[in-house]
Amino acid sequence: MNPLNCPFSKPDFDAVYYYLLDLPMYKLIMLTMDIMSQLTPVEAMNYNINKFCQRYDDRRGRIAFIKKLVDDAIIVPLQFPHDALRYPQMTKMLSTAHYTMHFPFGEDEEAPKEECLTDDLEVVSGPVNVTNPRWEHKKSEKNKAEVEEDRDMASFGQTIILMADVTGIPEGAGITFDIYDTSEDPPMCVDSAKGRIQSGVGKGEWVVTDKSGKGEDAILEFEGIVKSKASERCEIPVITILTYRFSG
Repeated sequence: MNPLNCPFSKPDFDAVYYYLLDLPMYKLIMLTMDIMSQLTPVEAMNYNINKFCQRYDDRRGRIAFIKKLVDDAIIVPLQFPHDALRYPQMTKMLSTAHYTMHFPFGEDEEAPKEECLTDDLEVVSGPVNVTNPRWEHKKSEKNKAEVEEDRDMASFGQTIILMADVTGIPEGAGITFDIYDTSEDPPMCVDSAKGRIQSGVGKGEWVVTDKSGKGEDAILEFEGIVKSKASERCEIPVITILTYRFSG
């Protein structure tokens, strides 16, 4: 079968973009490396990922690299049920070497023998907006007096709650928070956190970590990402809490 005529091909890159945007960074890196390994020598010369990425963990650069390959019909993304390989007919259909990029969807459930499962995509109820990024301490870790004392600062090792207001997305949908060290130019993405949207607010927990090794010299900021929309960045001021031991 011509992969372009496959009923599971996704000519619209938007759905693929949302999937890639929500992938953990290490999985996105593995995916792009897998794609690069399957390019011919000529394709590898013409589609150099270094032309798209400014740094190793450049999420948007890696997505742009994949989009260029899809737009030029070098690879074809497919969307099919994640339990599809349990069905002999599906296994045979997907066994061709042309199918080099795919992602699962839907729930693991029994399907009629001659019918294929369909996707269950989130319904966007209007324009998607991600605004008002902010954070707060996870209060279960600190008593009220401690929260009042340093409510505007976070210390390494603490768990904080990252938040952003979201419209146009149904309840329970996912949200990704990317954390950057903006003391570098360009800023470096140092970590990601996942969360869910409830009552119009996306929330996710993150343990404040010195990923760059700069301590208080790091300037940490985060942004909330839902679908293709990202919020403005919000700073997370950090301090180092010193501990002392006394001996008599």
